Amino acid sequence: MRAQAPSLDLMREREPVIMAWRSAVADPEASNMPSSATVTFQQALEIVEGLPDDQQGELLEIVRHRQREHRREALAAGIEQARGELARGEARRGTVEDLMSDLAENTETDE
Repeated sequence: MRAQAPSLDLMREREPVIMAWRSAVADPEASNMPSSATVTFQQALEIVEGLPDDQQGELLEIVRHRQREHRREALAAGIEQARGELARGEARRGTVEDLMSDLAENTETDE
């Protein structure tokens, strides 16, 4: 199930929180909000627990989405690395049987 984008009313409702956050980022000394570098895990939990249930759910969806994106980026980087190794002759295509055969051959020649 896909999360729906927040409604305009919900976005307007959050504007004071967003503005407070922007102020804290612009002038951390004038704010009582903890900086991202000093927020402990426990503090983050307490902040999230202070949100209304619907905002907690939306936050979870955002975090999950970002995790998926990070995994996709890591996978894409791995694929790009493998393609480069294949192009340079540092790797080759094959089946599991091919790999096992190569390992057996290399083990025999090492002995």
